[in-house]
Amino acid sequence: MIPIANHVAVSRLGGAPGQREVWRTQYAGRDCVTRIIARDRLHANLGTTIRSIVLRGQGSAVNLPENIQLTIEGYRVAARIPTLTGPVPGSATLAGVEPRWPQVLDAGLTADGFVYITTEWIDGEPLHRLRVEPHLRIPIARGVGRILAALHNSNVAYGDLKAENLIIGPNGEVSLIDLDTMREVGGPRMAVPTRDLTMSWAAPEQRQEQQTYLASDLWAFGKLVRELFDNDVPVHWREPVDACWHRQPLLRPKTVALVARLHDPEATLVDWNDEPLRAVVPHTEADAAGEKTQRVDDLATERVPETTAPTLPSVPQPPRPAPEPPKPYALRSCLMLLLAGGVLGVGTCTGLFTWWDRSQIAIADAGADEALMALKLYKTSPVVNRDTSQRTAIRAQADAAWETRGTPHATAVRALALVWEQGWQDSARKWDAGKYSEAIAALDGAGAKEPAAWMARATVEGGACRLNHADATSAGHCDRALDAITTLRTLLPAEDEWSWLQVEASWTEVLVRGELAEQAVTAKSGEAPQRLTAVLSACDAAKPWLPFGPVNALELEQDCMDYAGLARDLPRYFTLADALFDAAGANKTTIAHAYHSAGAGCDAVAISQKRGDWVVKGDPWCIAVGDAARSCVALAEDVIAKTATLYPDQPWADLQTAMAGRAEACRK
Repeated sequence: MIPIANHVAVSRLGGAPGQREVWRTQYAGRDCVTRIIARDRLHANLGTTIRSIVLRGQGSAVNLPENIQLTIEGYRVAARIPTLTGPVPGSATLAGVEPRWPQVLDAGLTADGFVYITTEWIDGEPLHRLRVEPHLRIPIARGVGRILAALHNSNVAYGDLKAENLIIGPNGEVSLIDLDTMREVGGPRMAVPTRDLTMSWAAPEQRQEQQTYLASDLWAFGKLVRELFDNDVPVHWREPVDACWHRQPLLRPKTVALVARLHDPEATLVDWNDEPLRAVVPHTEADAAGEKTQRVDDLATERVPETTAPTLPSVPQPPRPAPEPPKPYALRSCLMLLLAGGVLGVGTCTGLFTWWDRSQIAIADAGADEALMALKLYKTSPVVNRDTSQRTAIRAQADAAWETRGTPHATAVRALALVWEQGWQDSARKWDAGKYSEAIAALDGAGAKEPAAWMARATVEGGACRLNHADATSAGHCDRALDAITTLRTLLPAEDEWSWLQVEASWTEVLVRGELAEQAVTAKSGEAPQRLTAVLSACDAAKPWLPFGPVNALELEQDCMDYAGLARDLPRYFTLADALFDAAGANKTTIAHAYHSAGAGCDAVAISQKRGDWVVKGDPWCIAVGDAARSCVALAEDVIAKTATLYPDQPWADLQTAMAGRAEACRK
């Protein structure tokens, strides 16, 4: 076993050489399973980042190798489930049930720089190796259903449900393993790109469209129940189990309703549209299992199978289906009563259309809530954020809700989806007056107390402030952006579930105040110091929210590093440089950032690599500060000794004071 501090190897469970190793270990006096991703070596300073992501669900993995990102994303989601979930609604059957999956005990880097994750050992045997006694079949199926209900209540899809990933304990208790397959989903109507699948268990949308919904787990559940009962499913379970194999994900049974039916034959079955479940003609086993499609095999292991399926591309999400209109017979009856001239007809029709109006409002607001959850997922999940087609999918979801009824809430969410699809925070974007007008017009009718509306306004006005800076209207855009951020913060609840918007607001404020500071520095205005202080104060205010923004938090800190260099706040600059290297490692991008952000004009520094060493040419001040930011203290002192007398106007004494406590640990 690759050496890990405080871990004792017991036996090798499996893996693939140079890819992954899976071991049974002892850690802190407990039996454990330790997975080692033995492919990509990381800098030792990234160990803290890995622990934060895996154990607390906080931090950013965006600059880690993709293989590592995709693995630890599932553990990040698993760590966040306690903060995402509440009581499972809709069924008293689920009260007090503790879903079982292994507790993550430790994570970090091995002595050789490989990521490892240690989880508790679950006593029992994988379901696929057991001959299940008849009296245990029903409890096992119910146990799996309760686990799925708990995950789906948090908008988490497991993604690769199969018998190999279920452990049956000595007393029949059911536990899920392989947490790296978990993914957050924006809501029942939203999907994430499929990453982990076993072809004979995967739903059609996973195999064919590479999309995973919450309801995709239900397809695999249907197969699991059939295998448990050798296709002789209990009579009162046949309807929901058959419905799990519906070709359309949203027409499969809603998980909480399915679990209720597994406990109570009289429980009402509804689909993911909250409509009564439709009768389904069950498919054949070959059709359902996808046996005509090439299977993606797992790594052969003794206990913990590891999926090595490739990452697959995403496709846009179809719009939310429009609600059904009132039944024709109801309208005909209403018209007949009106023609009859009776008071009863007026009352009946008024009641019918009042009901219809309220139902449309409820449907629109519920659809807007799902689109907002999808926006949150796009902004907080690095895996989902990499798939830019999600912007289009979310925009379609928000448009569909708004088209149902343009409520203040639906209008606000639609405007935010539009603004983010237009990419107003993208640094490479060009000013577009037409898209600006479209975004502002989309806010007409948005509620004055809707956080989404103020976030949309802050984002588009902030983008106009930065992208249209040569125009005389720039200052007005900047002021409106800052006013919108102030209003947004008065409206955001204190709960952690809204902290992702705090990150977005903080980043927008830093970008706007940074633009104002850069303008002042370029114009050599006396306001430059005050404006630089303002942007750095905004950076300080953003710190409590950074753990909630694993996608944009790193970019926010990089921008703060830029302004610290511009302000010549060297202690802050070095602290932010250390955080950047810890999070992203020492590569050409981060090395260049250390020099290019060191002060005004430092973006002209030329950087190349020769025989493994970095060669830096340009302004001596930029080089010395960049060397110090890399913790190459000896190099920085050498630059100061050779050039300080030639450039007496530079604050070399301040640089030496800031370097005084830095250890020589040159990042290469």
